[in-house]
Formats: sequence, structure tokens, C-alpha cells
Amino acid sequence: MNQLAIVGLPNCGKSTIFHAATRAPTAISETPYSTRKLIRARVRVPGRKLAPLQLIDTPALARGAARGKGLGNKFLEKLRTCDILVHVVRLFARRSLGAPHPEGRIAPLRDIDIVETELQLADLAAIRRRLEPEEGERPSADDAARTALEEVAKAIEGGQSARQMGLPPEELADLLGMELLTAKPQIFVINVDEEDLFAESRMSLPEELFTRIRIDDAPYIVASGRLEADAAALDGREGLAMLEELGIDEPLGAKLARAAEQLLRAGR
Repeated sequence: MNQLAIVGLPNCGKSTIFHAATRAPTAISETPYSTRKLIRARVRVPGRKLAPLQLIDTPALARGAARGKGLGNKFLEKLRTCDILVHVVRLFARRSLGAPHPEGRIAPLRDIDIVETELQLADLAAIRRRLEPEEGERPSADDAARTALEEVAKAIEGGQSARQMGLPPEELADLLGMELLTAKPQIFVINVDEEDLFAESRMSLPEELFTRIRIDDAPYIVASGRLEADAAALDGREGLAMLEELGIDEPLGAKLARAAEQLLRAGR
């Protein structure tokens, strides 16, 4: 079963998105770092025959995670075997519910860069461990792998993610002898306020956000995690009817499954 792992900053709505897509119980809280372990569940796709997918909810990443801040960095190594990263980006305000943004204000481009930087730093640390084994340990990379690792490290140090180097993740993993987080394809979930789901409001969503997403040629989904979770809490048909009344043609789980299927078929 292919695996999708959710990543994002604290209070971006990761666990709400996870619950909406799987209907699995999880700790949804307005306080940061409410998810303290990996939680796994199958993506629910009502009435559709799509390949089964497992979704993994992870502790939030934060600026400085690579230096030990927060919990997310402790779990990144466990995500190296997943197939796709689901990057949740906060665009909802919802200040009245007491979900403050960890950086103080909503700025999706900055948030994407923070998460991507933490993934890059985690990859660099892993590459350095391969290139510079501790005293008494044998080198774990042969000459070809060492050359490739050094090239990838140089690219990452220059601000480029491994996926932007043009090699499919599996081919890159075979070449390097290891899985890189920044080589994995991503699906972006833009988590918006409910009113921003509708055409007249979506026109006001920042175009520079979608320009940034297109750099990775990544699929994206605009969704209200809170609304999707409310629908997921209902009986299957009732939930679908609720979404249809609001003009939403399919639930979040189905959209995730379709996007993942397209990426997997493309070998990205």
C-alpha cells in the first residue's frame, strides 16, 4: 500500500485534514504540537475504486526543527520510506478560535519555505552521515554514490530540493543508496476559510502562492479542513450530500487519492 505523509507548520490544520480524509480519530487541537506521534489510517474514498492509500499524520515542523525545536524533526527519518508528502499550507485566519499562527501572521510562501528548508536540512544531515561516518565505522557509500551524494548536497546547500534535479525519486534513491525527503513528490493542500472555497472569494487567493507551487509542478487542492472534517463526521451519504449542497463535487479523500494516483502513474 502506498503511503502519503502529511507535513506542515503547527496550527496549519494537518490533523483536521488527516481526519477529514480518513475519518480516523486524532488529536485536533488549537494548541501547537498536539500530534506527538505518527498516526496512520487508510484514505477513505466513498463510492470510488482507487488503489488503497495510507495517510500518515506527523508532528508539526517548526522553524529550527533541524536544530531540535519542536517534535517534527524527530520523526522525519521515519518518513523516508513514504511515497508522497502532503504539504498542508495554512491560508485560513480563524483567529477567533484561538489557533494563532506560530510565525505571527498568515504568509503561505514563507511557510512553504520554512517547511522546505527543514526538509533540506534533514536531508543534508543524512547525506553527511553517509559521507562522514563516525570514527571506527566503515564508509557506507561507494565512489559512485559518494560523487552523487556530494552533487546533491551541493544542490541542496544552494537552496535546491532534490526533486528539482530531474531524476525520479526511485532512480535517485538507487543512485544514492538512500531515500531523500526533498526528492519525494508533493501534493499541496491549501487550507482555507470556508468562504474562500467559492469562486468569487477564490479569485482573491494569492497568485504568487500558485506560482510557487508550479515550480515543483505539484498538484494542489484548495479545501476547508474544518468543513471537510464536519462532513466526514456524518454518515457517508449525509456527508456527501452536505458537500454537494455547498458545491463541492467530491470529498477531500477522493481528491487526495486522485492526485496521488496521477503522481504514482507518472513515476514522480
